[in-house]
Amino acid sequence: MKTIDATLENVPFGGKVVVMGGDFRQMLPVIQKGSRSMIISSSLNRSDVWRHCSIFSLRTNVRVSLEQQAWSEFLLGVGEGCLGPDVHLPPEIQRVPSLLDLIAKVYGTFDDTATSLVAKTILTPLNIDVVKVNNMVLDVFPGEVMEYFSFDAIPHGVVNNESLYPTAFLNTIDDATMPLHKLRLKIGCIVILLRNLNTIQGLCNGTRLRVDSFIPTMIQATIISQGNFYGDVHLLPRIALYPSQSRLPFRFKRLQFPLRLAFAMTINKSQSQTLETVGLYLPNPLFTYDQLYVALSRTRIGPTGIVFCDGQRCLQRGFPLGDVK
Repeated sequence: MKTIDATLENVPFGGKVVVMGGDFRQMLPVIQKGSRSMIISSSLNRSDVWRHCSIFSLRTNVRVSLEQQAWSEFLLGVGEGCLGPDVHLPPEIQRVPSLLDLIAKVYGTFDDTATSLVAKTILTPLNIDVVKVNNMVLDVFPGEVMEYFSFDAIPHGVVNNESLYPTAFLNTIDDATMPLHKLRLKIGCIVILLRNLNTIQGLCNGTRLRVDSFIPTMIQATIISQGNFYGDVHLLPRIALYPSQSRLPFRFKRLQFPLRLAFAMTINKSQSQTLETVGLYLPNPLFTYDQLYVALSRTRIGPTGIVFCDGQRCLQRGFPLGDVK
Protein backbone atom coordinates (compact mmCIF):
# COMPACT_ATOMS: atom_id res chain seq x y z
CA MET A 1 0.00 0.00 0.00
CA LYS A 2 2.96 2.34 0.47
CA THR A 3 3.30 2.48 -3.34
CA ILE A 4 -0.16 4.09 -3.39
CA ASP A 5 0.18 6.26 -0.31
CA ALA A 6 3.52 6.61 1.49
CA THR A 7 1.78 7.41 4.79
CA LEU A 8 0.31 3.87 4.88
CA GLU A 9 3.69 2.18 5.17
CA ASN A 10 3.52 1.87 8.96
CA VAL A 11 -0.28 1.54 9.27
CA PRO A 12 -1.39 -1.98 10.30
CA PHE A 13 -2.56 -3.98 7.27
CA GLY A 14 -1.87 -0.98 5.06
CA GLY A 15 -5.07 0.71 6.22
CA LYS A 16 -7.25 -2.13 4.90
CA VAL A 17 -10.18 -3.38 6.95
CA VAL A 18 -9.40 -6.92 8.09
CA VAL A 19 -11.89 -9.13 9.92
CA MET A 20 -10.36 -11.68 12.31
CA GLY A 21 -12.91 -14.20 13.54
CA GLY A 22 -12.37 -16.52 16.45
CA ASP A 23 -13.56 -17.91 19.76
CA PHE A 24 -11.29 -17.28 22.73
CA ARG A 25 -12.69 -20.34 24.47
CA GLN A 26 -10.91 -22.51 21.93
CA MET A 27 -7.35 -23.76 22.18
CA LEU A 28 -4.30 -21.54 22.29
CA PRO A 29 -1.67 -21.88 19.55
CA VAL A 30 0.61 -24.90 19.85
CA ILE A 31 4.23 -23.96 20.55
CA GLN A 32 6.44 -27.04 20.63
CA LYS A 33 8.43 -27.16 23.88
CA GLY A 34 7.05 -23.71 24.66
CA SER A 35 6.48 -22.47 28.18
CA ARG A 36 3.12 -21.19 29.39
CA SER A 37 4.24 -17.59 28.86
CA MET A 38 5.43 -18.35 25.31
CA ILE A 39 2.10 -19.92 24.38
CA ILE A 40 0.07 -17.03 25.79
CA SER A 41 2.36 -14.49 24.13
CA SER A 42 1.66 -16.04 20.73
CA SER A 43 -2.11 -15.52 21.00
CA LEU A 44 -3.94 -12.80 19.06
CA ASN A 45 -4.71 -10.50 21.98
CA ARG A 46 -0.99 -10.30 22.82
CA SER A 47 -0.13 -9.08 19.32
CA ASP A 48 1.09 -5.54 18.65
CA VAL A 49 -1.89 -5.00 16.33
CA TRP A 50 -4.45 -5.89 19.02
CA ARG A 51 -4.60 -2.29 20.28
CA HIS A 52 -5.74 -1.24 16.80
CA CYS A 53 -8.65 -3.71 16.78
CA SER A 54 -12.30 -3.07 17.52
CA ILE A 55 -14.08 -5.97 19.21
CA PHE A 56 -17.53 -7.09 18.03
CA SER A 57 -19.11 -9.94 19.98
CA LEU A 58 -21.39 -12.48 18.32
CA ARG A 59 -23.63 -13.90 21.01
CA THR A 60 -25.79 -16.35 19.04
CA ASN A 61 -24.53 -19.91 18.65
CA VAL A 62 -25.14 -20.51 14.94
CA ARG A 63 -24.27 -24.21 15.23
CA VAL A 64 -27.30 -24.99 17.42
CA SER A 65 -30.94 -24.02 17.09
CA LEU A 66 -32.91 -21.79 19.45
CA GLU A 67 -34.57 -24.91 20.89
CA GLN A 68 -31.18 -26.05 22.19
CA GLN A 69 -30.59 -23.15 24.56
CA ALA A 70 -29.69 -25.47 27.46
CA TRP A 71 -27.01 -27.14 25.34
CA SER A 72 -25.64 -23.76 24.29
CA GLU A 73 -25.38 -22.66 27.93
CA PHE A 74 -23.70 -25.96 28.83
CA LEU A 75 -21.06 -25.37 26.11
CA LEU A 76 -20.41 -21.87 27.43
CA GLY A 77 -19.96 -23.31 30.91
CA VAL A 78 -17.43 -25.82 29.61
CA GLY A 79 -15.58 -23.11 27.69
CA GLU A 80 -15.46 -20.82 30.72
CA GLY A 81 -14.24 -23.68 32.95
CA CYS A 82 -16.91 -23.05 35.55
CA LEU A 83 -18.47 -26.55 35.75
CA GLY A 84 -16.01 -27.87 38.31
CA PRO A 85 -13.07 -30.28 38.03
CA ASP A 86 -15.34 -33.06 36.71
CA VAL A 87 -17.72 -32.36 33.83
CA HIS A 88 -20.83 -34.52 33.64
CA LEU A 89 -21.98 -34.93 30.05
CA PRO A 90 -25.70 -34.47 29.26
CA PRO A 91 -27.76 -37.70 29.02
CA GLU A 92 -28.65 -36.94 25.36
CA ILE A 93 -25.09 -37.82 24.33
CA GLN A 94 -24.92 -41.44 23.22
CA ARG A 95 -22.44 -43.59 25.12
CA VAL A 96 -20.86 -46.77 23.78
CA PRO A 97 -18.52 -49.20 25.57
CA SER A 98 -15.91 -49.85 22.87
CA LEU A 99 -14.14 -48.26 19.93
CA LEU A 100 -15.72 -50.70 17.47
CA ASP A 101 -19.17 -49.69 18.73
CA LEU A 102 -18.18 -46.04 18.31
CA ILE A 103 -17.16 -46.65 14.68
CA ALA A 104 -20.43 -48.47 14.00
CA LYS A 105 -22.48 -45.64 15.53
CA VAL A 106 -20.68 -42.88 13.64
CA TYR A 107 -20.21 -44.49 10.22
CA GLY A 108 -22.82 -47.26 10.18
CA THR A 109 -22.39 -49.54 7.17
CA PHE A 110 -20.71 -46.87 5.00
CA ASP A 111 -23.71 -46.72 2.70
CA ASP A 112 -23.73 -42.91 2.89
CA THR A 113 -22.47 -40.71 0.09
CA ALA A 114 -19.00 -39.22 0.20
CA THR A 115 -20.37 -35.80 1.12
CA SER A 116 -22.18 -37.16 4.17
CA LEU A 117 -19.08 -39.10 5.21
CA VAL A 118 -17.20 -35.80 5.31
CA ALA A 119 -19.81 -34.49 7.76
CA LYS A 120 -18.83 -37.26 10.18
CA THR A 121 -15.62 -37.78 12.09
CA ILE A 122 -14.13 -39.29 15.21
CA LEU A 123 -12.17 -36.88 17.43
CA THR A 124 -9.40 -37.85 19.82
CA PRO A 125 -6.64 -35.83 21.56
CA LEU A 126 -3.47 -37.59 20.33
CA ASN A 127 -2.11 -38.35 16.86
CA ILE A 128 -1.22 -41.88 17.91
CA ASP A 129 -4.90 -42.56 18.60
CA VAL A 130 -5.89 -40.95 15.28
CA VAL A 131 -3.73 -43.50 13.44
CA LYS A 132 -5.22 -46.32 15.50
CA VAL A 133 -8.81 -45.26 14.81
CA ASN A 134 -8.19 -44.67 11.09
CA ASN A 135 -6.72 -48.15 10.72
CA MET A 136 -9.65 -49.74 12.54
CA VAL A 137 -12.17 -47.87 10.38
CA LEU A 138 -10.29 -48.90 7.24
CA ASP A 139 -10.40 -52.54 8.35
CA VAL A 140 -14.21 -52.50 8.49
CA PHE A 141 -14.56 -50.30 5.39
CA PRO A 142 -15.64 -52.46 2.41
CA GLY A 143 -13.10 -53.20 -0.30
CA GLU A 144 -9.59 -54.49 -0.85
CA VAL A 145 -6.61 -52.78 0.76
CA MET A 146 -3.92 -51.22 -1.41
CA GLU A 147 -0.59 -50.51 0.27
CA TYR A 148 1.95 -47.90 -0.86
CA PHE A 149 5.38 -47.84 0.78
CA SER A 150 7.50 -44.72 0.98
CA PHE A 151 11.16 -44.24 0.12
CA ASP A 152 12.94 -42.63 3.08
CA ALA A 153 16.44 -41.22 3.00
CA ILE A 154 18.63 -38.59 4.61
CA PRO A 155 19.83 -36.00 2.06
CA HIS A 156 23.55 -36.17 1.37
CA GLY A 157 25.62 -34.04 3.71
CA VAL A 158 22.94 -33.56 6.39
CA VAL A 159 24.66 -35.87 8.91
CA ASN A 160 28.28 -36.94 9.24
CA ASN A 161 27.54 -40.65 9.42
CA GLU A 162 24.41 -41.72 7.56
CA SER A 163 24.87 -45.34 8.69
CA LEU A 164 23.71 -44.27 12.17
CA TYR A 165 20.21 -43.81 10.76
CA PRO A 166 19.31 -46.90 8.70
CA THR A 167 16.32 -46.93 6.39
CA ALA A 168 14.45 -49.29 8.72
CA PHE A 169 14.63 -46.63 11.44
CA LEU A 170 13.50 -43.85 9.09
CA ASN A 171 10.49 -45.97 8.11
CA THR A 172 9.28 -45.97 11.73
CA ILE A 173 9.17 -42.16 12.02
CA ASP A 174 5.58 -40.93 12.32
CA ASP A 175 5.30 -37.15 12.05
CA ALA A 176 1.81 -35.64 12.07
CA THR A 177 2.66 -33.42 9.10
CA MET A 178 3.86 -36.36 6.99
CA PRO A 179 2.20 -39.42 5.43
CA LEU A 180 2.94 -42.77 7.00
CA HIS A 181 5.64 -45.03 5.58
CA LYS A 182 2.97 -47.64 4.81
CA LEU A 183 -0.05 -45.89 3.32
CA ARG A 184 -3.09 -48.20 3.42
CA LEU A 185 -6.08 -47.20 1.29
CA LYS A 186 -9.28 -48.60 -0.19
CA ILE A 187 -11.45 -47.47 -3.06
CA GLY A 188 -14.00 -45.00 -1.69
CA CYS A 189 -12.16 -44.15 1.53
CA ILE A 190 -11.80 -40.54 2.69
CA VAL A 191 -8.34 -38.96 2.78
CA ILE A 192 -6.93 -35.54 3.59
CA LEU A 193 -4.23 -33.73 1.63
CA LEU A 194 -1.11 -32.81 3.61
CA ARG A 195 0.49 -30.31 1.24
CA ASN A 196 -0.45 -27.57 -1.22
CA LEU A 197 -0.18 -29.26 -4.62
CA ASN A 198 -2.15 -26.81 -6.77
CA THR A 199 -4.07 -24.10 -4.91
CA ILE A 200 -5.58 -22.79 -8.17
CA GLN A 201 -7.30 -26.16 -8.67
CA GLY A 202 -8.26 -26.56 -5.01
CA LEU A 203 -5.54 -29.05 -4.04
CA CYS A 204 -4.59 -27.39 -0.75
CA ASN A 205 -3.36 -28.58 2.60
CA GLY A 206 -6.47 -29.84 4.43
CA THR A 207 -8.56 -30.62 1.34
CA ARG A 208 -10.59 -33.80 1.72
CA LEU A 209 -10.84 -36.26 -1.15
CA ARG A 210 -12.43 -39.62 -2.00
CA VAL A 211 -10.12 -42.26 -3.46
CA ASP A 212 -11.46 -43.43 -6.85
CA SER A 213 -8.80 -45.74 -8.30
CA PHE A 214 -5.20 -46.84 -7.96
CA ILE A 215 -2.47 -46.51 -10.57
CA PRO A 216 1.10 -47.75 -9.93
CA THR A 217 2.50 -44.21 -9.84
CA MET A 218 -0.69 -42.19 -9.23
CA ILE A 219 -3.86 -42.14 -7.13
CA GLN A 220 -7.06 -40.84 -8.71
CA ALA A 221 -9.20 -38.94 -6.22
CA THR A 222 -12.22 -36.61 -6.20
CA ILE A 223 -12.45 -33.46 -4.11
CA ILE A 224 -15.35 -33.75 -1.66
CA SER A 225 -14.69 -30.66 0.48
CA GLN A 226 -17.55 -28.22 0.00
CA GLY A 227 -16.63 -25.33 -2.27
CA ASN A 228 -16.05 -24.32 -5.86
CA PHE A 229 -13.88 -27.38 -6.55
CA TYR A 230 -16.32 -30.00 -5.24
CA GLY A 231 -16.45 -32.99 -7.61
CA ASP A 232 -13.20 -32.18 -9.44
CA VAL A 233 -11.14 -35.29 -10.24
CA HIS A 234 -7.33 -35.24 -9.96
CA LEU A 235 -4.37 -37.56 -10.31
CA LEU A 236 -2.15 -37.27 -7.24
CA PRO A 237 1.58 -38.08 -7.55
CA ARG A 238 4.22 -39.08 -5.04
CA ILE A 239 6.23 -36.08 -3.89
CA ALA A 240 9.28 -35.51 -1.71
CA LEU A 241 8.22 -34.40 1.77
CA TYR A 242 10.25 -33.06 4.66
CA PRO A 243 8.88 -32.92 8.24
CA SER A 244 8.04 -29.34 9.14
CA GLN A 245 7.73 -29.73 12.92
CA SER A 246 9.96 -32.69 13.69
CA ARG A 247 11.92 -32.93 16.94
CA LEU A 248 14.53 -35.10 15.24
CA PRO A 249 18.12 -33.80 15.30
CA PHE A 250 18.37 -34.25 11.52
CA ARG A 251 16.33 -33.60 8.37
CA PHE A 252 15.16 -36.50 6.23
CA LYS A 253 13.16 -36.93 3.04
CA ARG A 254 10.11 -39.14 2.50
CA LEU A 255 8.91 -39.88 -1.04
CA GLN A 256 5.24 -40.73 -0.66
CA PHE A 257 1.72 -39.68 -1.64
CA PRO A 258 0.87 -36.61 0.54
CA LEU A 259 -2.25 -38.25 1.98
CA ARG A 260 -3.57 -39.54 5.28
CA LEU A 261 -6.80 -41.29 6.12
CA ALA A 262 -9.43 -38.82 7.38
CA PHE A 263 -11.99 -40.94 9.20
CA ALA A 264 -10.57 -39.53 12.46
CA MET A 265 -8.68 -36.39 13.40
CA THR A 266 -7.23 -34.70 16.45
CA ILE A 267 -9.37 -32.25 18.39
CA ASN A 268 -6.87 -29.48 17.58
CA LYS A 269 -7.25 -30.16 13.84
CA SER A 270 -11.05 -30.02 14.07
CA GLN A 271 -11.16 -26.34 15.02
CA SER A 272 -13.31 -24.35 12.53
CA GLN A 273 -15.04 -27.57 11.36
CA THR A 274 -18.84 -27.85 11.44
CA LEU A 275 -20.07 -31.46 11.37
CA GLU A 276 -23.27 -33.47 11.65
CA THR A 277 -22.02 -36.45 13.66
CA VAL A 278 -19.03 -36.44 16.02
CA GLY A 279 -17.55 -39.49 17.71
CA LEU A 280 -15.52 -38.59 20.80
CA TYR A 281 -12.86 -41.19 21.65
CA LEU A 282 -11.01 -40.47 24.89
CA PRO A 283 -8.77 -43.34 25.99
CA ASN A 284 -6.80 -40.71 27.96
CA PRO A 285 -8.00 -37.63 29.84
CA LEU A 286 -8.18 -34.35 27.96
CA PHE A 287 -5.58 -31.71 28.72
CA THR A 288 -7.78 -28.66 29.33
CA TYR A 289 -11.37 -27.42 29.25
CA ASP A 290 -10.86 -25.80 25.85
CA GLN A 291 -10.22 -29.19 24.24
CA LEU A 292 -13.52 -30.50 25.58
CA TYR A 293 -15.24 -27.29 24.46
CA VAL A 294 -13.92 -27.62 20.91
CA ALA A 295 -14.85 -31.31 20.69
CA LEU A 296 -18.43 -30.82 21.94
CA SER A 297 -19.12 -27.73 19.84
CA ARG A 298 -18.27 -29.20 16.41
CA THR A 299 -21.75 -30.51 15.61
CA ARG A 300 -24.66 -28.35 14.53
CA ILE A 301 -27.39 -30.68 15.82
CA GLY A 302 -26.47 -30.50 19.50
CA PRO A 303 -25.80 -33.38 21.93
CA THR A 304 -27.74 -35.92 19.85
CA GLY A 305 -25.02 -35.61 17.19
CA ILE A 306 -22.29 -36.77 19.61
CA VAL A 307 -21.27 -40.35 20.40
CA PHE A 308 -18.92 -40.78 23.35
CA CYS A 309 -16.51 -43.62 24.09
CA ASP A 310 -13.78 -43.68 26.71
CA GLY A 311 -12.78 -47.32 26.56
CA GLN A 312 -14.86 -48.19 29.67
CA ARG A 313 -12.77 -45.75 31.73
CA CYS A 314 -15.34 -43.30 33.07
CA LEU A 315 -18.73 -44.08 31.55
CA GLN A 316 -20.50 -44.25 34.89
CA ARG A 317 -18.91 -41.29 36.67
CA GLY A 318 -17.73 -37.75 36.17
CA PHE A 319 -15.56 -36.64 33.30
CA PRO A 320 -12.04 -35.80 34.56
CA LEU A 321 -9.91 -33.38 32.54
CA GLY A 322 -6.35 -34.55 33.14
CA ASP A 323 -4.56 -32.37 35.66
CA VAL A 324 -7.01 -29.48 35.39
CA LYS A 325 -8.41 -29.03 38.91
